[in-house]
Amino acid sequence: MKSIIKLFTLTIFSLFQVFNNSVDASPNSAFNTLKDTITAQQPNDFSIGIQIETAKKGRFEVGLDLGILRTSTEFLMRYKEFSRGVQISGFKYHHSPSMGLKFTHILHKNWWLRAGFRYGYSKWSDDILFQSSYNKSGEYILPNGDIGYDLTLIASGQFAEVESHVNVSITNASSLDDGDLIVSDFLLEHTFSWFQVPIGVEYRMGKKRFNYMVEGGISLNQAAINNFNIEGLIEGSNARLLINKIEYPPSNINRFVEFYLGAGVRYNLKSNLIVHANCNLRFLPSTRAYYFELSSGLHFGVGYLF
Repeated sequence: MKSIIKLFTLTIFSLFQVFNNSVDASPNSAFNTLKDTITAQQPNDFSIGIQIETAKKGRFEVGLDLGILRTSTEFLMRYKEFSRGVQISGFKYHHSPSMGLKFTHILHKNWWLRAGFRYGYSKWSDDILFQSSYNKSGEYILPNGDIGYDLTLIASGQFAEVESHVNVSITNASSLDDGDLIVSDFLLEHTFSWFQVPIGVEYRMGKKRFNYMVEGGISLNQAAINNFNIEGLIEGSNARLLINKIEYPPSNINRFVEFYLGAGVRYNLKSNLIVHANCNLRFLPSTRAYYFELSSGLHFGVGYLF
């Protein structure tokens, strides 16, 4: 019983001393005492430091991305029924305006992780002139007595490989024979939509209001060609194949991955409001040999730092 009374008395005295010291101490010393206690109890716990680091401003940026995608496209065309000859023209640069959002987050010092998306939409036209060797075996008699021919026109390019069904009637068909030269002159018109998801890293240089950046990564792409329209003529030296009807193909979707490298500038309007501009080169690895694989883009935007 006496030992219990002694233990109770010692406990009360100890609590009184702790309370008295806490009242006399300043808030800062009390906080330091608490921090030292936590540190002593958790010497290997890094969660507090990580939370404080991620709470800093200027580590996450979101912004608007406006740009122009410049793509070099070469269409090669042939008839499935005729042997393929020589294409004289069919290469053009196309420019598709795009818009989207850009997201970046700091990785370490000047290195930033970037992601986002862009959507572009434009209308293209291509003048195609190519030659073929005629095959007389496909001729047939139309109800009006003319000579007819059914053709399947295949257009191969970077973003599409489509087949259009062409029905023609032939004037002076008796002058055509196997192997005769046929020249086809077409105007292709189509709308083009592009959805792009760039994923990569940025390296930013300079600490003043005007600074620079370089970037690189991969770009996930989904391209679709719509409203593929064809106008033109098909003729030989002594005959003309008059186009009566063209069945246009449905829209098609092509998905592919590109690599990109770029450089740009940034200007701080305010501490957390930035405008930027950059250009990049995109490379599409492919074993297909009938189109150019290097393209470019020019992008402008405004970003806000959080």
